[in-house]
Amino acid sequence: MVWVVEHRVEEKGCPQCGKLTRAPFPTTVRAPAQYGAGMAALAVYLVQGQFVPSARAAQVMHDLLGVQMSAGSIAHFVRQCHQPLEEVEASLPRVAQRGCKKAKIAHAPSKWKALSRKKKPLEIEKLDMIL
Repeated sequence: MVWVVEHRVEEKGCPQCGKLTRAPFPTTVRAPAQYGAGMAALAVYLVQGQFVPSARAAQVMHDLLGVQMSAGSIAHFVRQCHQPLEEVEASLPRVAQRGCKKAKIAHAPSKWKALSRKKKPLEIEKLDMIL
Protein backbone atom coordinates (compact mmCIF):
# COMPACT_ATOMS: atom_id res chain seq x y z
CA MET A 1 0.00 0.00 0.00
CA VAL A 2 1.28 3.45 -0.88
CA TRP A 3 0.41 6.39 1.34
CA VAL A 4 0.08 9.77 -0.33
CA VAL A 5 0.53 12.81 1.90
CA GLU A 6 -0.62 16.20 0.70
CA HIS A 7 0.85 19.28 2.34
CA ARG A 8 -1.10 22.51 2.19
CA VAL A 9 -0.05 25.88 3.47
CA GLU A 10 -2.21 28.84 4.28
CA GLU A 11 -1.94 32.08 2.43
CA LYS A 12 -3.42 35.19 4.02
CA GLY A 13 -3.83 38.70 2.73
CA CYS A 14 -3.32 41.72 4.90
CA PRO A 15 -6.60 43.69 5.12
CA GLN A 16 -4.64 46.96 5.37
CA CYS A 17 -2.07 46.75 2.55
CA GLY A 18 -3.23 43.65 0.65
CA LYS A 19 0.19 41.93 0.86
CA LEU A 20 -0.03 38.13 0.75
CA THR A 21 1.84 36.06 3.33
CA ARG A 22 2.30 32.34 2.86
CA ALA A 23 3.16 29.83 5.58
CA PRO A 24 6.30 27.75 4.92
CA PHE A 25 6.19 24.13 3.82
CA PRO A 26 7.85 21.53 6.05
CA THR A 27 11.63 21.50 5.52
CA THR A 28 11.50 17.98 4.04
CA VAL A 29 9.19 19.15 1.24
CA ARG A 30 11.28 20.58 -1.58
CA ALA A 31 9.01 20.13 -4.59
CA PRO A 32 5.27 20.10 -5.40
CA ALA A 33 5.40 16.31 -5.85
CA GLN A 34 8.10 14.07 -4.46
CA TYR A 35 8.76 10.59 -3.10
CA GLY A 36 8.84 10.15 0.65
CA ALA A 37 11.59 8.68 2.79
CA GLY A 38 10.01 5.20 2.73
CA MET A 39 9.98 4.99 -1.07
CA ALA A 40 13.53 6.31 -1.25
CA ALA A 41 14.68 3.80 1.38
CA LEU A 42 13.08 0.90 -0.49
CA ALA A 43 14.70 1.96 -3.77
CA VAL A 44 18.14 2.29 -2.14
CA TYR A 45 17.69 -1.09 -0.44
CA LEU A 46 16.91 -2.77 -3.75
CA VAL A 47 19.91 -1.23 -5.50
CA GLN A 48 22.51 -1.31 -2.72
CA GLY A 49 21.27 -4.15 -0.51
CA GLN A 50 19.99 -6.58 -3.13
CA PHE A 51 22.23 -5.45 -6.03
CA VAL A 52 19.28 -4.90 -8.37
CA PRO A 53 20.19 -2.54 -11.26
CA SER A 54 18.52 0.88 -11.01
CA ALA A 55 16.33 0.43 -14.09
CA ARG A 56 15.13 -2.95 -12.83
CA ALA A 57 14.51 -1.54 -9.34
CA ALA A 58 12.37 1.18 -10.92
CA GLN A 59 10.41 -1.54 -12.74
CA VAL A 60 9.95 -3.49 -9.49
CA MET A 61 8.64 -0.37 -7.76
CA HIS A 62 6.17 0.10 -10.62
CA ASP A 63 5.08 -3.54 -10.79
CA LEU A 64 4.61 -4.05 -7.05
CA LEU A 65 3.56 -0.61 -5.82
CA GLY A 66 2.34 1.23 -8.90
CA VAL A 67 4.97 3.93 -8.31
CA GLN A 68 6.49 5.40 -11.48
CA MET A 69 10.08 6.11 -10.39
CA SER A 70 12.96 6.75 -12.78
CA ALA A 71 16.41 5.19 -12.55
CA GLY A 72 17.71 8.76 -12.18
CA SER A 73 15.61 9.30 -9.06
CA ILE A 74 16.98 6.09 -7.60
CA ALA A 75 20.55 7.20 -8.37
CA HIS A 76 19.79 10.50 -6.61
CA PHE A 77 18.53 8.65 -3.51
CA VAL A 78 21.68 6.51 -3.44
CA ARG A 79 23.85 9.67 -3.61
CA GLN A 80 21.82 11.23 -0.78
CA CYS A 81 22.42 8.17 1.40
CA HIS A 82 26.11 8.13 0.58
CA GLN A 83 26.79 11.79 1.46
CA PRO A 84 26.75 11.34 5.27
CA LEU A 85 29.08 8.33 4.89
CA GLU A 86 31.74 10.01 2.72
CA GLU A 87 33.78 11.17 5.72
CA VAL A 88 33.72 7.71 7.30
CA GLU A 89 34.64 6.07 4.01
CA ALA A 90 37.55 8.46 3.52
CA SER A 91 38.89 7.73 7.02
CA LEU A 92 39.00 3.92 6.57
CA PRO A 93 42.40 3.80 4.83
CA ARG A 94 43.91 5.95 7.62
CA VAL A 95 42.50 3.61 10.28
CA ALA A 96 43.98 0.62 8.46
CA GLN A 97 47.42 2.28 8.24
CA ARG A 98 47.44 3.34 11.89
CA GLY A 99 46.77 0.18 13.77
CA CYS A 100 45.15 -2.62 11.83
CA LYS A 101 48.21 -4.45 10.55
CA LYS A 102 46.64 -7.85 11.21
CA ALA A 103 42.95 -8.72 11.28
CA LYS A 104 41.59 -12.05 12.42
CA ILE A 105 38.75 -13.84 10.72
CA ALA A 106 36.60 -15.49 13.35
CA HIS A 107 34.23 -17.42 11.09
CA ALA A 108 36.20 -18.54 8.04
CA PRO A 109 35.07 -21.48 5.90
CA SER A 110 36.51 -24.83 7.01
CA LYS A 111 38.62 -25.24 3.86
CA TRP A 112 40.41 -21.97 4.72
CA LYS A 113 41.13 -23.25 8.22
CA ALA A 114 42.44 -26.51 6.76
CA LEU A 115 44.80 -24.52 4.57
CA SER A 116 46.20 -22.73 7.59
CA ARG A 117 47.00 -26.13 9.24
CA LYS A 118 46.16 -24.60 12.59
CA LYS A 119 43.14 -24.59 14.81
CA LYS A 120 43.41 -20.76 15.09
CA PRO A 121 41.57 -18.23 12.91
CA LEU A 122 43.39 -17.16 9.78
CA GLU A 123 45.39 -13.98 9.93
CA ILE A 124 45.22 -11.50 7.07
CA GLU A 125 48.01 -8.98 6.65
CA LYS A 126 45.89 -6.17 5.21
CA LEU A 127 42.53 -4.91 6.38
CA ASP A 128 41.41 -4.07 2.83
CA MET A 129 41.41 -7.80 1.98
CA ILE A 130 38.41 -8.38 4.23
CA LEU A 131 36.51 -5.17 3.51
